[in-house]
Amino acid sequence: MSLASFVLIAAWYVVPALRRRPFHEAVAPILFLHTFRHFGMFYITAMAVSPPPPSGFAVPTAYGDVVAALLALVALVAVRRRWPIAMPLVWAFNVVGALDLVLAAVNAQRYSLASYSSAWRTSCRSSSCLRCW
Repeated sequence: MSLASFVLIAAWYVVPALRRRPFHEAVAPILFLHTFRHFGMFYITAMAVSPPPPSGFAVPTAYGDVVAALLALVALVAVRRRWPIAMPLVWAFNVVGALDLVLAAVNAQRYSLASYSSAWRTSCRSSSCLRCW
């Protein structure tokens, strides 16, 4: 249900508003959003995620997020300063970011992490809930 709502919000409000703006103004907020992908480093930070996911999932996901965040930051500076290399940097960010998400999804499946969620585990404290324990 939430996905459908967000798709409608994007289609009816966000995309039309962004189309009315020049490229450098339209893409900057999206790039800003992706500069926060460094939070993927929590996967390899001791005690940030308990229990920690397998390193085969955590390491590529964490570093992929950091690379995508850095590319978003560099692309953002290039876009705001209207450097000629801005468009290729935005493309590079998009390709690397998409590949990172695909790799994370593949690794999550590979390591059977589809149901992995520390939030889900901590919210389920009933002794009768065998899936949590």
